[in-house]
Amino acid sequence: MVAKVVVSLQAPHLILLSDGGLESLLSFSTEEVIGRSIKLFHGPRTDSNKFHSAIKYAAFNKQNNIHTVLYNRFGDSKCAIMGLSLYQGSDSSDCGVLLEIDISDAISLQESIRDGAGARALVHCQAPNNVRIVNHSFCQVFGVSDAQIVGRSLKALYGPSTDFTRISEMLNNAGNGRLSRDVVSLCSSSCQELMLDVTVFPVADDATDSIEHVLLLFEPAPPPFDHEAPSFPPPHSCGQPSHGCLASDFTTAPCSHPAEPHPGAGVFDYAMGAAHHHHHHHAHAPPSPGAWSPMPDPRPPHLPSHPPTAEHS
Repeated sequence: MVAKVVVSLQAPHLILLSDGGLESLLSFSTEEVIGRSIKLFHGPRTDSNKFHSAIKYAAFNKQNNIHTVLYNRFGDSKCAIMGLSLYQGSDSSDCGVLLEIDISDAISLQESIRDGAGARALVHCQAPNNVRIVNHSFCQVFGVSDAQIVGRSLKALYGPSTDFTRISEMLNNAGNGRLSRDVVSLCSSSCQELMLDVTVFPVADDATDSIEHVLLLFEPAPPPFDHEAPSFPPPHSCGQPSHGCLASDFTTAPCSHPAEPHPGAGVFDYAMGAAHHHHHHHAHAPPSPGAWSPMPDPRPPHLPSHPPTAEHS
């Protein structure tokens, strides 16, 4: 639930108006906050300078958003998304800044690197979204070593059928403190397209509480709901590298025989403990490292299939 609060333009920014949303978000009733400074919600981790700068910016009729830490009446910290805009009441003298406050979906950087299973990648929030850390399961899914992907743009995983716009929306939502999830097509190092269920978590910096990274969790896409055989095209192989395709630099094995990580590159196995919290509705647990395999050929049985690939000696 979004809480709406109007504060005065001048410091210490007294609360002029408040709806009932604060009670569910921060356990403060409307009666006890009216007339008090917005510092009532501040605590040790609140960046007061960023807070006041955002209010000043909104006072000049420039709407803006910040990611910050607020505290409830019991002293518990809450990551919050805050939208700020100029408020003009019916009376011309009734002017202030409207704060629209909601709880953020962000996790901490420490949570994002906890040990666990599942294919994961920690990516910089800003374009070109360079990959910072991957785990062993990620390397198996995409047939790469961490040395081959760390430092490169996330676009290295894009293939001919990747919906660039949708992925950009998911990254932007995470950058604003919102969790996003969708089924997208990505490309392995051998240019085999993979349909994956991707969840993007915002990751708050431990020092500034701003969102500088996002965590991507990759899971197998659920099968089509339609009971009839889906008429998907045959698996696509990039005839030539495009959109930063991994095949432009890599000659790793097909996904049926995923490449082992580079012997000189220590793979940073990590996980995000909160991922299971966000995915408690899943009927299946995330696969353990090494349990990934290429997505099965989705073509109906009557279509000809490619001859089986030879086993590596």
